[in-house]
Amino acid sequence: MDRRTNRIADLVALLTSTTDSEEIWKRTVAFCRSLGLKDVNLAEVSSDDFYPIWARLSMAEHEDHQEYIEGGFIDVDPILHARADGSLGDAMRMDLHRIAPVPVDLKKSAELKDMIVRGGYDETVIVRASGTQAGLDRTIVLLTEFQNAPAIHALGATQLKTLANLVSAFTAPPTPNDPSGHFASLYEFLSEREHDILCYLANGLTNDQIAHRTGLAEVTVRFHIANARKKMRARTREQAVALAVARGLLRL
Repeated sequence: MDRRTNRIADLVALLTSTTDSEEIWKRTVAFCRSLGLKDVNLAEVSSDDFYPIWARLSMAEHEDHQEYIEGGFIDVDPILHARADGSLGDAMRMDLHRIAPVPVDLKKSAELKDMIVRGGYDETVIVRASGTQAGLDRTIVLLTEFQNAPAIHALGATQLKTLANLVSAFTAPPTPNDPSGHFASLYEFLSEREHDILCYLANGLTNDQIAHRTGLAEVTVRFHIANARKKMRARTREQAVALAVARGLLRL
């Protein structure tokens, strides 16, 4: 068994020795960086939507991530656009210094490229894996720095794909008790009351029935449902429930 295979076996041992999702994510990030990667990001995406349902990003630790959020750079993210237009394969490399501008906003696209260069990123390995439900898939992004690119290349495509699929298999959505890497611009966490009311909705209760169960006024129930919809970025209460379930936020 060569050293590269041993490293993958090391990761399997690390991830199977705990069931704590926060610890699993921390070990995943630390392991990827020990290989020479700068960051590892994972997003679960619906075939019906451009934006991820949820994501965990080790780059959320960096200052430029806040700039990415506040500047709305997700709208010109080249990986999301490649996925949306069908040009993102099951496994591919992308030279971040040569990414083509996204036509929807050439100026913002150029600004994002400058931010990537300032962040020290060189290239990315992108792997797609199965999602947790039909119609969902996971996109795993392994990002390198220029000085470490040769070491990452030496791992080979098969090892990198295996690594990405292991990351996908063991990574759970962030939750209020395990928020590390949470991509906050996608959605906000639910309050305990909002969680309970969405659970009642998921079980088919009406507003009046929920009000009776919780001792709240019906108008207050509607207020919490509206807040939950806003936090989930949902158009309807039914979609709010579906998104909360997909994000691991409802204990049904």
